[in-house]
Amino acid sequence: MLKASSNCDLLENTKVTKVDYSISSHITVTAGDLSVYSGRKVIMTPSVFINELLETVHPPFEQRMGIVIYLWCSNYFSLHNDSPVDEDALRFTQDFVRQSMPDLQPELNTETIATCVAGFALNANSFGDPGFVLDFLTGTDKRIVLYTSGWVMKFVPLFDKILADKAFNGERKYEPLLEKMEIGRGVMYPGDEAVSVHASRAKIPQTVHVKFFQSIL
Repeated sequence: MLKASSNCDLLENTKVTKVDYSISSHITVTAGDLSVYSGRKVIMTPSVFINELLETVHPPFEQRMGIVIYLWCSNYFSLHNDSPVDEDALRFTQDFVRQSMPDLQPELNTETIATCVAGFALNANSFGDPGFVLDFLTGTDKRIVLYTSGWVMKFVPLFDKILADKAFNGERKYEPLLEKMEIGRGVMYPGDEAVSVHASRAKIPQTVHVKFFQSIL
């Protein structure tokens, strides 16, 4: 639908090199082969690449986010012993795919491996922090809206609606939902003090990790 729309350009594997909000009438975004796009508002959703994107903001944005990065992975494993119940369940799934998804091969792909990266904002003052940030970027006169960090998944439709509402209307009707996602709650640090770490290397007690995940699940 986006590709078919005349109002949207999709650029795959394209690095943003500059987000310039120095002019009050519009914001320009430079990407890829130095193509420049402009608009009155910008929504940024960089996930674990938040600090790399903040480096491109002009006038310079001096703070960086403390972020703990987790690698999520999935795979399929074969059973040692066949189970009729499992076979029935898999056969049911295959039949559903065959009948309802004609563009897919119904055979199970046992070699499928999938990974994704999720980064959670690190709040040194609160280990119960949900790790999400959805707010206006500080100092940009509410012209840059930011969502980053966290494993959003099923929240995507709601968060998209909130981001669009904040960008276009600046309304506060969702504010009760966003109090724990504010950018100024202690997850931003001076650029030379921000911490981005892979969870397996983070010097955080294991009990803290457990409490952290319990708070967001």
